Amino acid sequence: MAACSGPPEVQRDPAPLLQTSALTYTFERHDFGYSTTIPYTYRNETDADVILDHCDGDVRPLLQIRRGDRWVDQWHPFMDGCSSPPLSIAPGDEYADTLRVIGAPPGSNVTPAFVFEDVEGVYRLYWFQARLSDSDSVVPGEESGAAELPWRVSNAFVLQLP
Repeated sequence: MAACSGPPEVQRDPAPLLQTSALTYTFERHDFGYSTTIPYTYRNETDADVILDHCDGDVRPLLQIRRGDRWVDQWHPFMDGCSSPPLSIAPGDEYADTLRVIGAPPGSNVTPAFVFEDVEGVYRLYWFQARLSDSDSVVPGEESGAAELPWRVSNAFVLQLP
């Protein structure tokens, strides 16, 4: 983003079932990179259970950033590789959590790291591990699937530097 243009603005889109608590969040700068927290709520308005595959309860979504007219992965949480019984969100139920983002600049020896050097921009949460109980599986990071499955992504929001 150009320094003189200021942060972008977004409007609340009520359509995504995954909603952040605010439309703008500010990164904190650290020696290793950046951090922020993003509270979110998911309301299951589908006709099926939403299943979240996880390891020991870790169901953190990843961050996608808007680049032109596309959404691309920008930050993926470091997750253990175990497999726990899936978390199920029944139709009509809500699930609330807070995503704690801690990330280093790309190319550093710290993980997780952001993909792009410029961390400011318009973002959304993407629950890559989510699937519907009546579907076979979901391919993590599948961009076309995210666009076709609006129940897996959040409203747009801005992440900015102080």
